[in-house]
Amino acid sequence: FLTNMNYDGKVGNFRIISHKVVIQLKNMHEQIRFLGGLIHWLGFPTTAIDIIQEKRFTGKSSYNLKKLITLATNFIIAYSNRPLKFSIYFGFFISFFSFSFGVYEIIRTLLLGTPVSGWASTIVSLYFLGGIIITILGIIGLYLGKIFEEVKQRPIYVIQQTTQAK
Repeated sequence: FLTNMNYDGKVGNFRIISHKVVIQLKNMHEQIRFLGGLIHWLGFPTTAIDIIQEKRFTGKSSYNLKKLITLATNFIIAYSNRPLKFSIYFGFFISFFSFSFGVYEIIRTLLLGTPVSGWASTIVSLYFLGGIIITILGIIGLYLGKIFEEVKQRPIYVIQQTTQAK
């Protein structure tokens, strides 16, 4: 969900790939390399073969929860700006909610004559500014994400097939 990519977690990294795909993979000079994500990004047609996965004869997987979380985090960071966009929406939501609460307190004071307690104005101010700061950090993060995409130096396009005129 956070990567905005249709990725099937049941598909393993053991693949049969064509020479064209190998050449394109060699042209990608990324430090965070996730084979499934790179092949998906390249856009070549793929297919899956259903197999029955047998249980291990001995030992157990070396991927514990910490390694799986690290793998997922690297995958999200390397292939998506979605969390940054969510932070912008979250910041707007906090600011809008605190602004609405501030307007409610002002209207309540003007219409009902109840005094505004000191904590209300302080909390509204803190949450409003906090939401603005989160929004600005999200926007800066998107700019950094664009720089990150450029630094990866992925090809602008991938040629799947060429034909020659006769």
